[in-house]
Amino acid sequence: MEKTIRFRTEYFTHPGEQIVLLGNHFRLGDWSKPIYMHWRGNGQWEIEITLTKVPNVLEYKYGLLNDKNLIWEAGKNRQLHPRTTPLTFIEAIDTWKSDESPEEGYLYTSLFKDIFSRPIAATPFHYPEILGANTIVQFVLRAALVEPHQSVYVCGSPGALGGWSPSDAKLLQYNGTDFTGTFPVPLSALPFDFKFLIKDTITGRVIQWEEGANRSVKGGNNIHTLYTSIFRRSNYDWRAAGVAVPVFSLRSESGMGVGEFNDLKLLVDLSSRMGVKLIQLLPINDTSCLNTWRDSYPYSALSVFALHPIYIHIPALTRDPEILQRAKLISQTLNELPLIDYEAVMKEKTDLLKAAYRVDDGETLTTPEFAEYMESNKVWLLPYAVFKALSEKFGTTDYTCWPQAYRRVTLDEINSLSQEFKSHCDFTYYTQFHLHLQLEDVANYAKSHNVGIKGDLPIGVNLRSVDCWLNPHLFNVSMSTGAPPDQFSTDGQNWGFPTYNWEEMKKDGYKWWKLRLKQMGKYFQAFRIDHILGFFRIWEIPRSFESGLMGHFYPSIPIHRDELSRRNIWDIERLTVPYIPEEAIRGAFGDKAQYILDVYLDRLPNGNYNFKDQYNTERKILDYLEGLKGVKPNDIDPVHIKNVFLYFIKNVVLLPQPENPQDHFYPRINMNKTLSYDHLDQPTQKHLWDLYLDYFYKRQEDLWRRIGEERLPMMKMASDMLVCGEDLGMLPDCIFPVMKKYSILGLRVQRMPPDPKIAFAHPADYSYMTVCTPSSHDCSTIRGWWEEDKAKTQEFYNSILGEGGLAPPYCEPWISRKIIEQHMWSPSMWAIFPIQDFFGIVSDLRVADPKSEQINDPSNPIHYWRYRIHLTLEDLINHPTFSNDIRALVTHSGRF
Repeated sequence: MEKTIRFRTEYFTHPGEQIVLLGNHFRLGDWSKPIYMHWRGNGQWEIEITLTKVPNVLEYKYGLLNDKNLIWEAGKNRQLHPRTTPLTFIEAIDTWKSDESPEEGYLYTSLFKDIFSRPIAATPFHYPEILGANTIVQFVLRAALVEPHQSVYVCGSPGALGGWSPSDAKLLQYNGTDFTGTFPVPLSALPFDFKFLIKDTITGRVIQWEEGANRSVKGGNNIHTLYTSIFRRSNYDWRAAGVAVPVFSLRSESGMGVGEFNDLKLLVDLSSRMGVKLIQLLPINDTSCLNTWRDSYPYSALSVFALHPIYIHIPALTRDPEILQRAKLISQTLNELPLIDYEAVMKEKTDLLKAAYRVDDGETLTTPEFAEYMESNKVWLLPYAVFKALSEKFGTTDYTCWPQAYRRVTLDEINSLSQEFKSHCDFTYYTQFHLHLQLEDVANYAKSHNVGIKGDLPIGVNLRSVDCWLNPHLFNVSMSTGAPPDQFSTDGQNWGFPTYNWEEMKKDGYKWWKLRLKQMGKYFQAFRIDHILGFFRIWEIPRSFESGLMGHFYPSIPIHRDELSRRNIWDIERLTVPYIPEEAIRGAFGDKAQYILDVYLDRLPNGNYNFKDQYNTERKILDYLEGLKGVKPNDIDPVHIKNVFLYFIKNVVLLPQPENPQDHFYPRINMNKTLSYDHLDQPTQKHLWDLYLDYFYKRQEDLWRRIGEERLPMMKMASDMLVCGEDLGMLPDCIFPVMKKYSILGLRVQRMPPDPKIAFAHPADYSYMTVCTPSSHDCSTIRGWWEEDKAKTQEFYNSILGEGGLAPPYCEPWISRKIIEQHMWSPSMWAIFPIQDFFGIVSDLRVADPKSEQINDPSNPIHYWRYRIHLTLEDLINHPTFSNDIRALVTHSGRF
């Protein structure tokens, strides 16, 4: 039986714009050829198609065509089931889905849908065998923040829809995503008006009618009307509080020298007592790249999919008394330490894991649960297991040092190698499966307590990672990611991660990113994009340099040689070659200067000097000096040589573009602070400074906006998680509009305001679509910051806290409380606090040295991440006032 479908939607276009329809049927363009809809006036668009072969499921979506660019409506594909209705004409009336609407933007993420809003389900509709003088009307409605024991109803003029009596309104079925209901309506009642409302399903009390005018359905004989829309209300001012703490920093009575996944259950209990609804973590992926304490850096993943074995809880693996006794003794020793001993913990846990695996004797790997896990994870698990096996065989994760045959492998070779190293791979499977079970158990436990968990998505992967080994085409291994100079480092930052080859990633629809986010979505309901700026552009540094000063933005529009020549700048070599005048070397080295000039430098035709080839990059200089092993060349301190040489190797004004070094150039960041710039004539300085400002603050905006608008929707659509972005640093103007467009929450740290003209932000000035916090893992706590700079503290005390007189020398509990209160009362959707800042308001929970509570020092690229809270979670739960103090702050500010 053929069926006719009329699609209708409302969208107010501008001249030159066209609404189109695409779907998974040739009558809908097979997702490749847009079907132009007809404009019917007043924003109404419709198209009618007839299907001779009717599919079970018709997927479709609306789009906006503008200058040949297709902009999809928000959300997932729509679905229509034309075979389920006995009627031959279907009218689909759809509300356009916008990224900026709360429902599509954030209220239908898993955080809200699965944690904070779980209404009851109703009985599904069954079509009567004989419709008689009736038509069929089907409603599909999105309504967010519907509490348990509440549901959505439809009420309208026909008696079949309650006759406008709320007590007789019809209950809509909740299917986990939408509220749906299908009802026969007498033809005599057509057309009819209706509205949606929310009622308490126990008492029948009306909670809220939707806002706006009555809706209407025209319907007709033999017409099945499918009405898809959103519950209309404007008062979405929902706010909540969260706590931030790395898993490794947790301390419990059952831990083993480090926080474990199992400890998160205690943190959930503590969060419930405090009234906070979200736990924010740092990355939890395996970082075992060097097998030393340097692997404590959680943002340097060996695999973006595998979980870190350090978080496993050994007693959950086995009942073997010998293993359990060993684990108990080891735990007692390691838990006495104030900080994490990463290498000791990894050694002991690895030994115990292997012992538990031997006792298990392969039993776990024969279970149906493991078979299901392997099937859904083998795309990453097999390569990861093989990589671990090869790393052990060859003694390093640096696969470029492996025999040639293993440096690049195909998927077929992965399968073969997994059999060759079966014993080692089986142990890896066993470990990852149990980590998965323990984290999944935590996620379910948190969900049952209405507490969400927020993960962290690092911007980079380690150069020695499984991901780079398996997918080398996705990464630019000759470049390194980092950040321009900021308050953490005047030299900029070099994180050492390869940059992404986005053009290659685009070819398969960003499959790697989508798999990565799908994996995170198994455990988390929200995630933080570390350095979201990297999805617009990244600070890219050639591997020959260590300093972040020698980077440039990628992608970006460089300065062309013609732009320089038009400004009478012809001597390009003077600007791109390290500027080393002889007098500067003599001033730096005194009577040893001639030795330096003769051994390390070559004289140029213009009378200046440049480094000899064997010293002409920062990396070469560092390697040479490290090779001296303390020997003093000509009795010159190597540290002094290093400091001077590293200054001059960076003493340039322009950086040649690697792809086109003759014609394209990047201005060196902070070039105005170089000796090279200082020695130029003023007209040249002005021309170069104008180009500098244009490069960094003007010419890139449209390019970066278009890039962000392509990549961020992909990141959002890849999972149901709430997306938050760490938008700190050197911010382009385009970032805030793009994040707003796709409902991505920004981050507001009081000491790092987006406006560089102010010293501190006031939480009362934040916008709703933000996460606010007084501090983060990358900076000192409230108490630690208070003692760092007395002048800044005084300004903050008077201007932000509104207190008169001199600021106290130490951050007393009442000060910590007032700062936290300000954040609690902010308009931000989320106020999330490092747990150390919560300790600051309770006198007997404060550590003597607040500096010891700082998790990371961004200025130190090899920082040891080993902070642990000084009390057990059991002690915090049982503390007489701690939970109640935090709960009072949460409740009074309306975040409960």
